Amino acid sequence: MGQVPARWAATLLADPDRPVFGVAGSANFRFLAGFRAGGGRYVPAQHEAGAVAMAAGWAAASGGVGVASTHQGPGFTNALTALIDADRGGVPVVLVSGHVDDRGHHQHVDTIAACDALGIAILAPVDVDVDVDVDVEGEGEGEGPTALAEALAWAQAAQRSIVLIPPAPPSSGRPSRGLPVHAVSPQATVPLTEELVQRIAESERVGIVAGRGALRSGAIGDLRQLAQHLDAVLATSAPAQGAFWEDERCVGIIGGFASPAATAAIQSCDVVLAFGASLDGWSTAGGRAFSASCLVVRIDPRAVGNGDVRADAATTARAMLAALPSRAPKAWAREAAAAARRPRAFAPSAGPLLDPRTLMRRLDEMLPANRRIVYDSGHFIAVASMLLTCVDGPHVLFGQDFQSVGLGLARAIGAASTEDDRVTVCVIGDGGAGMSILELVAAVDLGLSLLVVVVNDAAYGAEVHDFAPVGVPVSIAQFPIRDWAGVARALAARAATVRQIADLAAVEAWLVDPSGPLVLDCRVDPQVDATSIMTQEGIAEWSLAD
Repeated sequence: MGQVPARWAATLLADPDRPVFGVAGSANFRFLAGFRAGGGRYVPAQHEAGAVAMAAGWAAASGGVGVASTHQGPGFTNALTALIDADRGGVPVVLVSGHVDDRGHHQHVDTIAACDALGIAILAPVDVDVDVDVDVEGEGEGEGPTALAEALAWAQAAQRSIVLIPPAPPSSGRPSRGLPVHAVSPQATVPLTEELVQRIAESERVGIVAGRGALRSGAIGDLRQLAQHLDAVLATSAPAQGAFWEDERCVGIIGGFASPAATAAIQSCDVVLAFGASLDGWSTAGGRAFSASCLVVRIDPRAVGNGDVRADAATTARAMLAALPSRAPKAWAREAAAAARRPRAFAPSAGPLLDPRTLMRRLDEMLPANRRIVYDSGHFIAVASMLLTCVDGPHVLFGQDFQSVGLGLARAIGAASTEDDRVTVCVIGDGGAGMSILELVAAVDLGLSLLVVVVNDAAYGAEVHDFAPVGVPVSIAQFPIRDWAGVARALAARAATVRQIADLAAVEAWLVDPSGPLVLDCRVDPQVDATSIMTQEGIAEWSLAD
């Protein structure tokens, strides 16, 4: 059995700002105990998926590499969903996991085969004495780096998550899984073709969309300059929401959660330049976000489509500034942005329970713009994304990369652990609360400034709204109302039950001294459908197909 080497803790202790999130077992106990004894900040989770989600939240909020550690066997398998979620979002997390080579052992899992099957990178040192024989840039002199240093460097460079398992006994024959550190790097020379430059120069209206890749490359300032240069509108994917905070050209997010004005503006463009955005089915509303005649160009180091530019976002934006003529400004971009900022219209529900749209709009007004928003996955995410929009920068952790319910609270705890001056707002459903509420213990112990908004409709709302309209019985997705405020108080958190807008006074009181989490158990009307404030393009992509 390979135990995680205690000496790997020294690698982490060199960076005092990076916590380690974990669940301790015999395979990683010496490693975690050594880390804490050396002065490291260890944050225990209640479940291994929570540990990885916390590490992902910390990484996304800080720009660093998150570290989680779990036991072998079930510890590793419990962590996999959260690890896939982080990797799909390009969030660099290193999972230091125990491992058993002996196939006869009751906790044996073929970790390497599992990672290969799931598309997760893995680094498995060869033996006890030698970690890896791969040079890391800047660390090639003297004694080689530890395997953990190698994993951290690779995850940072590649913007991916990785599993690190301990050295195996020499007799095991387990192969090394050394990985290239700089698997993804910005291209120094941007491949802008004359045809592309000419097409942009001759276009009537240009749209510029920023995704998470643009944030990572530091391209936001360059894109604002390019938009002014080309008289273009600015927009973001939902995960990059807030990147162009208060820019007079910004129409908000594109795709299924876009406002009618934003959709109209992007559909009026004959060229859209998407920097660091995946442009998947949801972020483009199944392609409906663009007109049929629009030239859509994706700029990203990982872009592979015909006509795409495989290059760094910031470098490409600067190259376009140099290559393209400037345009005299017209009113259309600023008018489109002004229209997109107007509040979405809806008729509040007349039922006895709280309208979730009214709830989100009031929270948007009450909470400071200096906030971070973290979403779990669920029906509520549409309403919250469309109405909880006041964010003074790209501080939204979206939660839909794997559409896994139950990771949002732990991700928010990790993000709040960066200890900056932001209030972290976590929005989860009651289904997600049932999967994760015990992770609240860490937020209480750390005294985090964390507001947890539980959208409590006594159901898995997405399934109810998807299947009820097509005649499928939905009782299996419904359950009795649960007292999440009571559960939160039992875990020593502050809590309030919100049945009407006046009950949000608890938030105002908490904002005076937001030390420690506040949980809002929001009893919302289950009849309110997110499609009530969506565009037709959004509804077409959101609704369940027959």
